[in-house]
Amino acid sequence: MGVARACFNKLAVAYPMYHLRAASLRCLPCVFAVSGMAIFAGCAAMVEQRGNLPTSEKLAEIQPGVTSKDEVIKILGSPSSVSIFNDKSWYYISRRTGQTAFFEPSLLDQQVYIVSFDDKEVVKTVDHKATKSTGSGSGGGGPTGRPPS
Repeated sequence: MGVARACFNKLAVAYPMYHLRAASLRCLPCVFAVSGMAIFAGCAAMVEQRGNLPTSEKLAEIQPGVTSKDEVIKILGSPSSVSIFNDKSWYYISRRTGQTAFFEPSLLDQQVYIVSFDDKEVVKTVDHKATKSTGSGSGGGGPTGRPPS
């Protein structure tokens, strides 16, 4: 262990906590950088996709007048919802929402494919309804995503 420098000895005697304070000041920019990154990460926009969104290739496999209910289940999977009064309409619903920080989520996109069946349990029609964001915070609609009438 050699002899300490003269300036070190003078500072150590005059200010015994000098080196601890200097070390903490050197770490200060790192603390601010990590804190800033944490704040920005918390404010990042999040997009969530929920539901079953069939691809166009799978929808092309369903042919009205030909495809049965069992085949629809094999192609598209189970529906998101079934008609309340009868089981002749199946709904495949997909919804994308976006949220920034602690604000309310807003509807970005909602797609509904409606597969209707006849009395013989064969596909009668395949309809598509879509709702896009209107730019307002609420997403432009009520609980169903449709604009209020």
